[in-house]
Formats: sequence, C-alpha cells, structure tokens
Amino acid sequence: MCPTVSIHCGTQKWVTLVNIPACIFAAALLLLASPSANAQSIEFETLWRIEADEPYYTRPVVDGDYLYIGGEDGVLWAINKTSGEAVWSYEAQAGIGSAAGFDDKRVYVLSRDGLVHGVDKSSGEGLWTFTTAGEKQWDYWDMYLSTPVADDQHWLYFGSGDHHVYSINKRNGQLRWKAKTGAIIHGDPVLAGQKVIIGGFDGYMRAFDQANGQQMWAFKTVGNSYFRAGEIPGSATVADGRVYFGSRDYNLYALLEETGTGAWNERTPSWVVGKPLVVDGVVYIAISDQPAAFAFDAASGREKWTTPLPLNVFAGPQALGESLIAVPGLDGRINLLDRETGDIRAFHDSREAQRNRSDHFDEEGKHTPGEIQSFEDLFALYDRSLDELGGIAGGIAIEGDRIYYATGAGCVVAVQVSGLQQGDGETASE
Repeated sequence: MCPTVSIHCGTQKWVTLVNIPACIFAAALLLLASPSANAQSIEFETLWRIEADEPYYTRPVVDGDYLYIGGEDGVLWAINKTSGEAVWSYEAQAGIGSAAGFDDKRVYVLSRDGLVHGVDKSSGEGLWTFTTAGEKQWDYWDMYLSTPVADDQHWLYFGSGDHHVYSINKRNGQLRWKAKTGAIIHGDPVLAGQKVIIGGFDGYMRAFDQANGQQMWAFKTVGNSYFRAGEIPGSATVADGRVYFGSRDYNLYALLEETGTGAWNERTPSWVVGKPLVVDGVVYIAISDQPAAFAFDAASGREKWTTPLPLNVFAGPQALGESLIAVPGLDGRINLLDRETGDIRAFHDSREAQRNRSDHFDEEGKHTPGEIQSFEDLFALYDRSLDELGGIAGGIAIEGDRIYYATGAGCVVAVQVSGLQQGDGETASE
C-alpha cells in the first residue's frame, strides 16, 4: 500500500437531484469489499497533489505536456503534468460537469448552467460561450455532463440535458445543427466515419450524420423492471466495426457500427455506467452496485472472468501497459487487475482512503454502510464515500507508467507506478 499520509482536502457539496430509482436502496446494502495486498514488485509514488475547495466528479485529460481538469468550483485548470504546477485557470461561473475536450488551439468544457466554453489553450482566455436550452440531471447518480469532442475540421459535438445533440463551430461557438432526442444526453459522443454515436436516458443509442444531424440509426435497449427505459448514462466505445456500451438495465451491448443492429448483449448484476475498454478482442467493464470488473469476448459476448471490487464503480477501466487494467472506485482505490485472469495484482489508495478506510470497512474488508432507512441516508452514504475516502467518480488518465486522477474530496493527483513486469509499461527511473 502506498506509504503516503492521508489528509482531508475539501468539503463535499451536492446539488438537489430528482427521480431516484427505488432499486438502489436495496442494492447499496450488498456492497462488498475484496481485500488484496500489493504484489511486492509494484509500488506507487505520489508525484504531486493539488487541492481544491470543491469536489471533482470528472476525469483529468492529458494533452501533450498538460493536464486539463474542471471541478464543481467552476474552475478549469491547465496543469503541467510533470511538475503539477498550474499553467493557467479559467472560471466558468458554474460547476464543470464534463471532462475537457480539446484540439490544437482550444479546450472545451460544459458547465452545469448549460454553457459550453471555448478556451484558448495557450493562455486560458475565454474565447466564446454557447448557450443550450439548459442542463438537467436525471437523478442523484447522474453525475457527469457530455464531453465535447472536436473533429479534425471545424466542428464540435456534444450532448445536453435539454435532450439535444449539438454540433457547433469550434472557432466561434456558432450553432451548426442540433438533433432532438427523447431524454437527457450525458454520454460522450464518439466520431466514427461520418457518424456521431451517442446514447441517452431514453435508452437509445443513436448515430447521427456529422454533416447535418440527420439520424442514421437508433438502437433501443431492453430495459428491466427498475429501469424500464434501459437508460444509458455513459459513453460508447467503437472498435473493429462494433459499438460497445452499458446501460442501467444491467446489460452490456454490442452493435454493428454501420447499421446499429444488435450483435449481442450480456446481463450483469448491476448498472454498467463507465465506458467499456476494448483491447485485443476483449471488452472490459466495471459495474456499480454489487461492484465487480468483468471481461467479455468482444466477438461473442462470452464472459471470460469476473472479479469482485470493494465499492461502487462509475468509471470505465483503463489499460496500463500490455497486461493490466486499472479500475478506480468510489472507495478511493485504484485496483490493478491482470487482463488475462482478473486477479488483483496491486492497488493504490487515495490519502483519504488510507486514513479513513477503517471507518467504512470492517476487518474482513466488508463495507459497513450503517443503518439506511431513507434515501437521505443513502445519499449521505455516497457523500461520505466520495469525501472521506477520496472517491474517484469520473475516471482516471494513464500515460506510460503514470496515473492521474481527481477525487470527490477535491484533489488532483499524479502517481507513478514502478516495478511493473516487462510489457506492463515503462518502469519508473530512480
């Protein structure tokens, strides 16, 4: 376990949300931990750490020498990824709910007041804002906004809580087209060929023509007794002619990219929120309640392995080198799993998790949520996990042997992983 000292860094704050699904109350009581010890060869060194006054629910994004991250305090930071020094900051005047999109000149984020911001990469100067019809949140667990994605021409694409998918001009923020859907769209768009592929809370994964916003195909999820619409809260991955994504109806789906025709779907024990990772013909996901990581054969959907995890996972796995995946959780722990077997080979805990883990887990590693008699109790449980454990809700960024993450306790952290086997990534130098 990483030998650094735990500290508290920030006060947890939440906005009031609506439409709470009833199944979460029971599912929260089933959260189990799976204790593990780091392989002796793998160590984690915290390179730098930045603290803010508000939580981060988004993921950091690496671009060249810099890291971009925005938080609930409304500040977008450009950070030198090596030193951790701030290069510039931009104030959005409302919480930043999306990860940063970027191109060679600008950085783009969505804020919770329904604005899209175009920011100069070199100076941090705000260049323009685009106003949607307003943001909404589906429920308490709808934590993210759609990340703006730039093409290699003139256009930016994103979804919105106003039920639309947008394309706007990257240079000035002027509207090109918008396409109406049936519900909130908070997944990140994927650009594939001439298509914009994106899903929403109406349970549809859709493809739109990049040029004019015309719908090219739409696929409807199955749904279940709790989530009848088969809501899609997260983002898709396109690989080898297929579209992979998860749903709140507990399913992982694979579609044919050209037509949107279903290839297969596999049911899991809970929500699939994070973006699937597809590597060498295998799809890796993590699920929320009854938390676990899974590996499926990308062609057939056949399950290869499953590994229980300590607490809810909202973010998707990331590849580390040639043989590991990294899975962050709301317990502030990043587990490194063997891609072939699913075995937990090592883990890194946030400083908050190191200090406070015994307050949330018993000696056997079981999560101890305490008595939950209302949704207010349940919300407070998630608040405490994100704040006191430095929970990682939005995901991580990996470059070589370095992991970057942001926490619900308001911290941005860079960690170097050393002692990896050959093929696992670049080993840290002395």
